[in-house]
Formats: sequence, C-alpha cells, structure tokens
Amino acid sequence: MSRHDHSHHDHHHHGLRSQDRALRTVIGALVANGALTVVQIVVGVLAGSLALLADSAHQLVDTAGLGVAALAAYVAARGVSSRNTYGWARLDPFGGLLSALLLLGVTVWIIIEGIDRLRDPHAVDSVPVVVLAVLGLLVNGLSALLLSRRSSSSLSIRAAVIHLVGDAAGSFGVLVAGVAA
Repeated sequence: MSRHDHSHHDHHHHGLRSQDRALRTVIGALVANGALTVVQIVVGVLAGSLALLADSAHQLVDTAGLGVAALAAYVAARGVSSRNTYGWARLDPFGGLLSALLLLGVTVWIIIEGIDRLRDPHAVDSVPVVVLAVLGLLVNGLSALLLSRRSSSSLSIRAAVIHLVGDAAGSFGVLVAGVAA
C-alpha cells in the first residue's frame, strides 16, 4: 500500500490555491457587480426610478464591500512576517465592519429620498426598470452563490455574500415596483 503524505509545505500550497480561487471569485463578482452598478445608476436617472436608484446605491455599497473583501483576501494571503507575526488576517473583520457602515449610510439616504419622493411623486419609465431588476437578480444571485462556496472563514467575503443576497432581494423589490409602475 502506498501512503499519501502531505508535508506542511504541500498543505501550505493547497491553502494558497484555495485562497487564490476565493480571490478570483471575489474579483469576478466585483467586476460583474461594478458594471451592473454603473448601468443601474444611468438607467435609474434616465427612467426616474427611485427604486432603481436605491438599489444601485445599495449595489454600490456591496461593490465597495467586494473590493474590501478582495483587498482583505489579498493582504491576508501575504502571510506572516517578522514584523507581522499574526499576518494580516486581522484586517478581514474590518472589511466586514466597513461594509456594514457603508450599508447603514445608504439606508439613511434611501429613507430620506423615499420621503422626498412621497411628497413629490413623478412618473417612472417601468420597462428599463423591470429589465434591470431581472438582470440584478441574476448577477446578485449568481455572485452570492459563487462567493458562498468560497467564503470559508473570511468575514469580509461572508459579509459580501450577505450583502449580495440583500441586493438580490432588493432587485426583486425593484421588479415589483417596476411592474406596479
């Protein structure tokens, strides 16, 4: 019988490959969500849809959260050194905290804009709103699914997954608003 033995060195390489895959997944989600955010902002302004603008603001925060998660994953992968004996893993919880604070700020903005819109409503072009809501459901849902498979112990990536699930729910809300308009 042959015995398959992994030395510490080999185990380290398996961990790096896993971290590399997680980082590539985060970057892919970052690019897809960044592009979706830009399109949502433009169409939200042109269509006059507060629902789409609110969703795009939330999307912008989550895109920033994905950027923080990517940066945290990259820096944490640098490992330990004589100067940083614990490595950079402590940076990861701060990425999750930053994402939560950004989300809180956007929530306040959405509430203020919603109150203003209730005071002064105007017409909304619903067709582009519905199309982007469906696109948002697909991008956010797929990104959340792919990232959830790579989240492991990273708080920043798990926070990004939660935000993406929230964005998918927000896209569903935009879809309902677009159909109702």
